[in-house]
Amino acid sequence: MARAVPSIIFDRSGLELDDIVLEIVDNSLDYNSKHVHVKFFECTSSSSKSDVGFAVFDDGDGFGTTTKLFNSFEIQEKAEEKERKDDDIGKYHVGMKIAPLSKYNFLFVFTHIDEELHFCVAKNPEECGIDYDMDVEPFLNPTMPKLYSKSDTTIPAEVHEIFEDFDEGEWTTCVVACHRHDTLSMAGNEPVSCFIQTQAGTNHFEKVLGMVYQKYLERVEPPQISVYNHVENDYTNVAPIDPFWKAFTPAEFKKQKKILEKNKSDSKDPAEIAMLAERIKFCEAMGRFGTFEGYEFSSSSLAGLKIRPYVVPSSKPIRSIVRNQLPDLKWKKDDRTSPMDRAPPNGPSKRLQSDSVAGFFFYRDDRLINYGQFYNLNISANEANSIRIEVQYPSSLDGQIKVSANKDRIKKFGDAWDEILRGLDQKAGGVMYAPPFQNEIPFFVDTDEGWKKPTANKKAQNKTAHFPNVLVRDGRAGVKYSECPLCPYAHAPGEICPEYECPTCKQKNSGCTGKKCTFTCPTCSKTGECTPTTCNNQCKHCGGTHKSHLCPKAPKPKTPKSVCDGCGKEKCECKQGENKATIKGPKVILRMYADNKQQNIDDLKSALDRLGIQPDELN
Repeated sequence: MARAVPSIIFDRSGLELDDIVLEIVDNSLDYNSKHVHVKFFECTSSSSKSDVGFAVFDDGDGFGTTTKLFNSFEIQEKAEEKERKDDDIGKYHVGMKIAPLSKYNFLFVFTHIDEELHFCVAKNPEECGIDYDMDVEPFLNPTMPKLYSKSDTTIPAEVHEIFEDFDEGEWTTCVVACHRHDTLSMAGNEPVSCFIQTQAGTNHFEKVLGMVYQKYLERVEPPQISVYNHVENDYTNVAPIDPFWKAFTPAEFKKQKKILEKNKSDSKDPAEIAMLAERIKFCEAMGRFGTFEGYEFSSSSLAGLKIRPYVVPSSKPIRSIVRNQLPDLKWKKDDRTSPMDRAPPNGPSKRLQSDSVAGFFFYRDDRLINYGQFYNLNISANEANSIRIEVQYPSSLDGQIKVSANKDRIKKFGDAWDEILRGLDQKAGGVMYAPPFQNEIPFFVDTDEGWKKPTANKKAQNKTAHFPNVLVRDGRAGVKYSECPLCPYAHAPGEICPEYECPTCKQKNSGCTGKKCTFTCPTCSKTGECTPTTCNNQCKHCGGTHKSHLCPKAPKPKTPKSVCDGCGKEKCECKQGENKATIKGPKVILRMYADNKQQNIDDLKSALDRLGIQPDELN
């Protein structure tokens, strides 16, 4: 038990604003809160520019007594780690105190006790010059609990204002962090300004909270978590977000198709029937291109450890097609979970970018603890950003899987890593998937030589595991899904769209192309190259193949001559009734026809010019 805490413990430069907020929400859920509300606000009384504070309200169990409230500020030393150095932050629990004080000067905890509002405040010891010590009177850091008053000047004005959001009976505890003393970063984007007052900031925190607490929010009786939206001037409820796109596996497409078909047969609304028919087509066309779902491996040696790999639909064009066909990204109205889409490139944080969410997702019980790394699998996130591997484990395995204090990495796996590799070695795939997952092979094979990354050469691809071939799916090594110009779906290379009409045989869904068509032209007997209407040997007037240049079906001249100058036959209906000019040395031979007046004039002018005769000389 440590009552006096070294200042270095509060030096947590690696923590980001997301991490700090999540630590506080963790505490709210630990105390059985049914409603948790997060609000960011501008610290107007702070000396720092663009200062952002936050408050977390909840209706949990609270503290019950002022003694428990004060003791909640205690920073505990782990009994088994008493021999660690004071500057080793691993010996201390992070939680509610250290995380916010690493970036903020003040941490307030307000709570209702016996129908009265009490509060304590803790301060960063380096910034305020007062040691963090719970044994030394008069308890300046943290302070002893006291009753809250709106006139208390020790509380910043902006903190007083946040209580206007709710009536006192609607919440039990409120945790407030304000007046930063260090840079607040957002996954590499810094500094954090008042973007929290924009829609982008609200959307970001909704996604982070929805992903981290997805399994909480999917419970039968889930807690309600909300984020204050400054644009709409109201709190927005957080929906669970699935990083694995589980609703879009081939099995789910098949299941949803059956449901949609039943709904279509039961419906009497023409508009609804048409909509359901399109969704059925969507399931039929896109099922193979959806989420690859590997085998779920349950460890027999580490109880509760489960591993399953996923490969989400490729960015281009599959995800865009899904968004277009299912704009709400939900199958049914009662579906609450949405697939996690890629964060915008110009968003407030890089945390949700494609290369930041690739790799392992570690869930301790129901809480997402760490994500976005491949560890010893020898690949960088941006090389295979569609791979996401779900690892679930209970808190009883904390001795095996140890998370760093900042939760930015797993610092120890113990025997769990070998079990993870065993899980990835399980076979998965098959004909229900489009290439390259149409074969049932292990997702990852750990050999002495390691696995081979795919190259631009299709023949050089590793065919023994799915893991390296994920790059192929994105078109980097020969297999690229393409958006179809004829239908609203996608196709694998070499596949023919059902709407494709062969230019040769004019058939749809025939499985042929112009070059491969087996149609034989009756005019020239060529196969797969022309049609009766495009044959080079075919007369454009009658469709025949007569060798003569005369065609009885050619357009008749308006004033046919009794004898044709070209062929000498009577009333010839060929195209030889046209002007003709022949130049032989100094001679010009003209053939002209009365119906071609303008052409005659032009030919005469050309002939006179050739002979050096001016028109006025004809007089």
